[in-house]
Amino acid sequence: AMGAEITGGTTSAAGGPTINAKRMDGLDLLRFFLALGVMWLHFFFALPEVYFVHDAPEGARAWVFARYTLEVFFIISGMVIFQTGRTRSFVDFWVNRLVRLIPTMFVCATLTVAVTKLFPVPNFPYISLVQWVASVLTVPLALKESWGVDWSYWTLTYEMRFYLLASVFFMFVHSMRDTIAALAIWLAATFLASLTQSPVLETLTLAKAAPCFIFGILITLHMTQPGWRRSIYAIGAGSVALMPWQMMIAVGRREAWQAITWPEALVTTVALLAALFGFLAWRNAGRFRAITLACGSASFPLYVLHYFIGTIIILHLYHAGVPWVWSVLAASAVVIALAFVVSQLLAPAIGKHLDAMLRALVPLLGRLVPRPLWSPLTTRPVAQR
Repeated sequence: AMGAEITGGTTSAAGGPTINAKRMDGLDLLRFFLALGVMWLHFFFALPEVYFVHDAPEGARAWVFARYTLEVFFIISGMVIFQTGRTRSFVDFWVNRLVRLIPTMFVCATLTVAVTKLFPVPNFPYISLVQWVASVLTVPLALKESWGVDWSYWTLTYEMRFYLLASVFFMFVHSMRDTIAALAIWLAATFLASLTQSPVLETLTLAKAAPCFIFGILITLHMTQPGWRRSIYAIGAGSVALMPWQMMIAVGRREAWQAITWPEALVTTVALLAALFGFLAWRNAGRFRAITLACGSASFPLYVLHYFIGTIIILHLYHAGVPWVWSVLAASAVVIALAFVVSQLLAPAIGKHLDAMLRALVPLLGRLVPRPLWSPLTTRPVAQR
């Protein structure tokens, strides 16, 4: 769901920023490594502990820290959505998002349902029709974390809510002064939500992921708006401070499989940010760009495919006598191969037709919706200053 194209800012004759798109090849590779880390966290650490697996060997505790690589996914999402969305109208933003998401979600959700039905495992979670429809359409996942066909889909609930927030934000917040103010208010509201742990405030602020989304937006602003860096640093420091706090809130609620300590949360935050900036520094992969681009494209289907499909493969192989590690490696190879097939062949083929259909539907909607309501939805935001 997340690309890796970030802009570098230049200045036009009028004094405003112009868009100079530069692809960050390192982010593509980072996203792939993060998806691998989450997959092996589930296979080696989480899977032996969930209720439908009783005789698998227990994974090393070090795997628990791979769970927090999801924070980097949220940061990258903040970077990319702000960079690509701020120049799009509300309608164009959502056409672009749906064309990128639905083809992959349709293939991956359908494969997940098919594998769970064709190769059943005792006591495996039941997938309902509502979950499949919500997963394919993707946007309904914003309403409820449990509507995904796979347990890993919970992060898409926060992604969808962020997209909804961002698309409205771009309609009304145009100047840099207003953008900085809005980010500061969002950060303050997230702090209050974290302090009070109010369910309503946490939902409204996206508190679990908000520090990462905000930090990602600030990275993009740092690249494109050098005149505002003092404010960017101040808000960035606040968002980084909230990251380990959110980790510890999750531990307190038993949302993680195993508890971590405050020192571990702080070290994990520093390590994740160091990895992010390290890969950000690799801007041009040169002759390896085709590989990094393919890996980046495969990271999203790998993330949404791996858990249930991989688990079923592992359990069938393991109970047939294949050693646990070899079962995990075999399942990993199958899921990785499927991810590349989805990203390179199936999703693009479906996406072409979906894009044509949605863009043909937009003018029809324009005739049905009153002009005073439709015009703001199709107006491109003005350049930020």
